[in-house]
Amino acid sequence: MKSKIISLYIITALFLILATTLTQAMIVKSVSSDTIYPGQEGSVTITLKNDASTDITDVSMTLDFSNLPLTSVESSEANVDEILEGKTKVFTFHVKANNDAKPGNYNVPYTITYDEAITPKKGTIGIEVSGKTDLEYTTIQTTNVIGSKGKVDLKIINKGTGAAKFVDVKITPQGFTLLSEPDVYIGTIDSDDFQTASFDVLYNKKGAVLNAIITYQDFDNKEITQTLELPLNVYTREEAIRLGIIKKSNAMWIILLIIVVVVLLLIRRNRIRRRKLKRNELAMR
Repeated sequence: MKSKIISLYIITALFLILATTLTQAMIVKSVSSDTIYPGQEGSVTITLKNDASTDITDVSMTLDFSNLPLTSVESSEANVDEILEGKTKVFTFHVKANNDAKPGNYNVPYTITYDEAITPKKGTIGIEVSGKTDLEYTTIQTTNVIGSKGKVDLKIINKGTGAAKFVDVKITPQGFTLLSEPDVYIGTIDSDDFQTASFDVLYNKKGAVLNAIITYQDFDNKEITQTLELPLNVYTREEAIRLGIIKKSNAMWIILLIIVVVVLLLIRRNRIRRRKLKRNELAMR
C-alpha cells in the first residue's frame, strides 16, 4: 500500500515537473507589427519558439482585446499542429485600431495552449498605435499699414492624431522690420489643438512675406523641419482708411475749428473795444 502511495507521489511530481518545463519551454521569441494608426489596421506577427527538449503538438495562441481600443479583423486565435524541438512558428494576426484610439503602447494579454494536459501559458505583448502629426499654418495681422507698428501671429494647428513636440519657430523678415525676438519656442502642440507664435513688427512696404522655419519632433520622435513662405497683407494709409482698418484722423479739422473760434473771439473783442471807445468819445463831447 505504501509503495503504491509513493509511486503515485512520484508520478504526480514528474507530471508537475514536466508540465512546468513544457509551460516554460514555449516562449514568445519576437513580436513585430505594422504601423497602425487610429481607424486603420495592420498585421501583428508573433514568433513562438519551442525551447523544450521534445516536440510540442496542438499549439494555439489567442489574443484578448477586451477593454482595449483594438479589435481583431479576422480571428484572434491562431494555431498549428506541431512545433518541433528547438524550432519556431510564426503566427500572424490582423488588428484594427478604433477610430478614437489614442496613440500609445497597449499591452495585449495572450494565452498559449498545447498538449491538452498542460497548463496554458499566459502573458502580454505590446502593440503600438501610432499617431500622425499634421500641422497647418495661418497668419493673423493687426495694424498692417505701411509705416505703422503692428503684430504678426503665426497660428499653428495640429490636425493630426499625434502630438508635435519641441516645436520651435524662427522667422526672417521680408518687407517689415522685426521689433521682437526672431525665435519663439512653443513646446508641445497636442492633437486637435493649436499654439501661436507672436511677433512685433514695423511694416515697411506692400508685398511683405513671413519666412519661417518650423522644427519639431513627431509622434515617433522623428525630427521634422518645415520651411514656410506666407504672404502678408500690407496696406497704404489711404487703403487702410478706405477698408476701415484705421480711422481717418480728425485732428486737422479740430485745429481749423480752434483757429476759427479764436479768430471770431478776437473779432468780437475788437468790436467791443471799438464800441467802448466811441461811447467814451461821445461822453467827452
